[in-house]
Amino acid sequence: MRKKKKNLSKYMNENLKKQKKLKNLFAAEELVNRSIKDSKSVDIDIASSEIYYIIKVTSNDRQFLLYDILQIILKEKLSISVAKISTTLDYIEDIFYIKKKENKKVSKNNNLSKLKESLLRII
Repeated sequence: MRKKKKNLSKYMNENLKKQKKLKNLFAAEELVNRSIKDSKSVDIDIASSEIYYIIKVTSNDRQFLLYDILQIILKEKLSISVAKISTTLDYIEDIFYIKKKENKKVSKNNNLSKLKESLLRII
């Protein structure tokens, strides 16, 4: 009987240690998820290229997000020459090299802030 109690006690202690490790893992994962959820951004780089504007979108992923991003870019009559699409777990980082459909770089007079606001609204 003593041996059974000792084995049971040992088993329960090992189980408790495993539960604590799992709890710590889940807590760490929750921290990472919370920090990812808070990092949504749209950056438009107008200086790095003579030909393109570079749009970088970072956000949580969701169904049809890429489609919605593309619709906004195309609505502004812009052409996407290169797209780098990256998804890790539920987080996206998409980079688009864009210009006008007439194969010209978007002029600085165009309302890029409107484009940025539209993109921020959907992410």
